[in-house]
Amino acid sequence: MIKRLKVVITLLLLIVGMPLSVLAERNEQNLPRQTIRLGSVSLAPEVAERHSGEIVLVSINIKVSQEGTLEDVKVVTSSGDEVIDNAVIDGAKRGVYSPAYRNGKAEGYSITLPLKFNFETEEDKNKRQSSN
Repeated sequence: MIKRLKVVITLLLLIVGMPLSVLAERNEQNLPRQTIRLGSVSLAPEVAERHSGEIVLVSINIKVSQEGTLEDVKVVTSSGDEVIDNAVIDGAKRGVYSPAYRNGKAEGYSITLPLKFNFETEEDKNKRQSSN
């Protein structure tokens, strides 16, 4: 039995809770950089145990207004687990966003964020660290 699970959340595009400048795409045009900070994603220990040793991927699309408020968030590619998908959406809703600016004028944008969850046990972590 696994004594303790530790959920290590890594993101392909950004780290949850940490600001990161990203390029957003709107139609064919790239907008200037803006800051996106997702809220933390909390999962029950049962969810982490169910996915122990797995890597789970989910992609979300967020739409931000020219005022920097979240207008919409939706799952583009499901993780296959509704609990994880909903936790990611909740994290995005608690996020902090800024508009993109072009020529000094604020613009809204839409961006798809691919997220990667690595459900690693302490045993897995120790094996990985000892192999390095």
